[in-house]
Amino acid sequence: MYQGEICDVHVHVYHAGEGPEAVRKLHAGGVSRYVLLGTGSYDVSTRGISNLEALYQKLREPGLCYAFASIDHPDTGTATAESMLEQVRMYHAMGFDGIKMIEGKPKTRLRTGKPLDDPVYEPMLSYLEENDIPVLSHVNDPRYFWDKSKMNAFQIAAGWYAGPECESFETVRAEALHTMQRHPKLRTVFAHFFFAAGSIAEAEYIFDRYPNVSFDLTPGTHYMEMADERGAWRELLIRRADRLLYGTDSSIRAADGFQRACQAILETDDVIPYQGKQLRCFALPDDTLDTLYHGSFDRFCGTAPRPVNTAALPEFLEWSRALVADSAAAEQIRREMDALRI
Repeated sequence: MYQGEICDVHVHVYHAGEGPEAVRKLHAGGVSRYVLLGTGSYDVSTRGISNLEALYQKLREPGLCYAFASIDHPDTGTATAESMLEQVRMYHAMGFDGIKMIEGKPKTRLRTGKPLDDPVYEPMLSYLEENDIPVLSHVNDPRYFWDKSKMNAFQIAAGWYAGPECESFETVRAEALHTMQRHPKLRTVFAHFFFAAGSIAEAEYIFDRYPNVSFDLTPGTHYMEMADERGAWRELLIRRADRLLYGTDSSIRAADGFQRACQAILETDDVIPYQGKQLRCFALPDDTLDTLYHGSFDRFCGTAPRPVNTAALPEFLEWSRALVADSAAAEQIRREMDALRI
C-alpha cells in the first residue's frame, strides 16, 4: 500500500460533536489532513450547526483540519444576494478555508428554486473569485437518478430520486459551466467526478475548456462507469492527476475501514465487486498517487489550514444563531450550538 501522505478533500459533519469521531475513522485509515464540509443547504436541521462544528474541529486539530462553510438559505427559497455576500465575507473573516456549495444537487436545486447561474449568486461568486477562495461544489447526481426504475431501494428511501419536478441533468450541468465561464478564475472542485465518467471526451473537454476546474474522486458512479474502459480511464487518471483530488464522502456514518477500501481502488490491481459490476482497480503509480493524495490538495486548499479568528468566535456564534431564526428547526439548532465544545 501507498506510504506517502493522504489528504481527504470531502468529509462531512452534520451535528454538534461529530467531528472527533468522524476524523478518528479518517486517521485510522491513514489520512492526515482533511476538509470538513458544511451541509446546511442540504438539510434544514443542520443550518449553521454543520459550519460551526467544522470550525470547532479546526480548533481541536490545528494544522490538520480545513473547513469549508456551506451557504445558509431559508427553509424554502434562496437567500438574498446581500445575505450570501455577507455570509462568505463572515466565513472568510472567521478563518474558514473555502466554501461548499450543494445548491446543484437536484432536490436542493428544487428547494432553492434558482438556477446556478442566476444573478442572485453573482455578488458572492465575484467575491470568492476576487479573493481566491476555493469552492467545492456538488452539481447534479448520477444521470439514472432521474429514472426511478434504475435506482435501488436505499437510494429511493434516501430521497435521491430527482423526479419530473427537478431540472434535467443537462440543464443543471450547463448552469454550472456557465458560471465558470463568467468566473474563469474561481478555483472550483466539482464533487464526484462531476458525474462526467460517461465519456472520456466529455471529461477531457471540461478540463481543457475550464482551467480552474478540478474533480474530486469521491465515490459515486464514476468508478462503475469507468469499469468497461478501464485502461483508457486509468491513462486519464494518470495524465490528469493534477486536476483530480482524493475524497471519500466520509462522516460519522461511514464504516470503519471505508477509507482503506477507497484507497484500494486507486492503489491495487484487485478485482472487486462495485455497484453491480466487477471492477478491476486502477493500480496507479506512486507519483500519480502523490498528486491525487496531497499534491492537488495542497494546490487547492493550501499547505496549511487558515487560523481560526478565536477573538471573534462569540460574535460569530451569535451571528449564526440569528441567521437561522426563520427556520422551523431553529430551537433544535440553537440547542446544538449551545452544546458545542472544543
